[in-house]
Amino acid sequence: MADSINTKLLTLLQRVGIPPSEVSCNYPLVAHVKFTFQSTWHFEVGVKDTTIRNPTGTENVVDEAALAEFENYNRQALSKDKKVKREFCSSLEGMSAQELFRLGNKINKLSIRRAKGRCTCPECRGSKQSSCPNCSGYGQILCPSCQGADGGCTRCHRTGYVTCPTCHSEGRVNCQKCRGMGVLIVERHVFLNATCMSLITTEYDKVDDLFVRPHTGVYSYCYDELLGALKYTLQESEENQEGNYVLGFKAEDDVQYLKFAISGQNQVFEFYATKTNCAPLDLPRVLDTVYFNIKNKLSDAAVGKTICKIETKIDVFNMLCRNKFFMQILHGYEADFDAVTRMLKNKTTVEDTYTSKRFTMKQKLESILAVRKEELCNVLSRKLIASTGHLMSEVFARQSAMSLVEFISNLKFRPKRISRYWNIATLIMWAITLFLAFLSPSGGVMTSCVILTVIVSFVTSYYVTKNLRLFEVILRSGVFRNITKFIDFNYDIMRAMIIVFGVLVIEFVLNNIID
Repeated sequence: MADSINTKLLTLLQRVGIPPSEVSCNYPLVAHVKFTFQSTWHFEVGVKDTTIRNPTGTENVVDEAALAEFENYNRQALSKDKKVKREFCSSLEGMSAQELFRLGNKINKLSIRRAKGRCTCPECRGSKQSSCPNCSGYGQILCPSCQGADGGCTRCHRTGYVTCPTCHSEGRVNCQKCRGMGVLIVERHVFLNATCMSLITTEYDKVDDLFVRPHTGVYSYCYDELLGALKYTLQESEENQEGNYVLGFKAEDDVQYLKFAISGQNQVFEFYATKTNCAPLDLPRVLDTVYFNIKNKLSDAAVGKTICKIETKIDVFNMLCRNKFFMQILHGYEADFDAVTRMLKNKTTVEDTYTSKRFTMKQKLESILAVRKEELCNVLSRKLIASTGHLMSEVFARQSAMSLVEFISNLKFRPKRISRYWNIATLIMWAITLFLAFLSPSGGVMTSCVILTVIVSFVTSYYVTKNLRLFEVILRSGVFRNITKFIDFNYDIMRAMIIVFGVLVIEFVLNNIID
């Protein structure tokens, strides 16, 4: 039986890239445990509208007043109809604990009533236009090159922000929900919604002398496996004073406990699992320690001292690509970024908080970015926890996700010295062209100067500013479809074109003067 819990642990760790050769365990201790599973069901009336995009002429579509009357009548009827609730609760008693838990994780809509009708668009409230999702109606966004830093840059004319490319400074766009019509035809569903709250508690008995149990609960991610591993019997099923329906199950089994260490990590971890089928009660957050250095490097390259060092950003990006979990996050990053941008309308999330005249335009735009980063961080942290098999804590996953969001957001950040490098390269090439044009005004010299300018532009971008090298690394990884959304490589292209154009003008002017 000792091999059983050890095998279970090694299998879990191997899934996240920790080989068995790097894991050392002690002999497991045993305790007898009584498990209590309680499933509490809540009932409330819910309403959901489904937009009908292409309604046929034969459908019976009511007006907005009749639709509201239909909703109010059925709300009252369902809240008083105890028969629907009683039949559903009776069906719960015949289920096993695992079936009940799985049902509780699904959407349970009881006695659905339907009606079709016209209603004012909830997005634009009938105005046919909604606030621009990109700038939240301000008409401007923070400059992606300088991130709104004091002093700005040439791209934003030293203001810190540029015109919103989505609404072109209008602040409003045609409402996407109603397609600029102001009204919608919807199918309204009124139903009794049954939701469940599950809880497993433990009571330890007959504990080995050296058995240490720092927790008395069970990690929610382990519920399904634990409920399927043990034989639970129904002990109670009744409606409480709040009108909720409660079902209680009990089971007993021995629980094994062991401590283990991972090579190179100065920390001892713990693992609990049942004797029957070796179902875990909790999962050790080993990746918090294993990925500690990765998170620190990522955080430092995102907002730390090395934010301006392109070499560090390249090294960190390559490090992320070598890790299979962060690589999965990177591959889906652009889609998640676009989805969060579309989802946030900012009227309810930002505008109510930050429209006070006490805030400057820069502060308002920064608040929009902060909300987007927060939402994107939530999405990425959930994906990171799921992909690592919950062997990473929520706090650590959130910190790592936020560091990743900041890291990618600041890939466009352009230190002032980059403009200085391009200015030096530009002056040098124009001076060389001017000198050679006076020395030998011919077509061959002009061609040579243009070729030399292209070479100098490439060298400046690849070896001096290193923007081209960063672009090349990210392009080779294949994680983004539209790389310029996250990297300001267009600036290097623009500066290279300015140098070439200046060389051509110098050659043309001098040739005409000499002729």
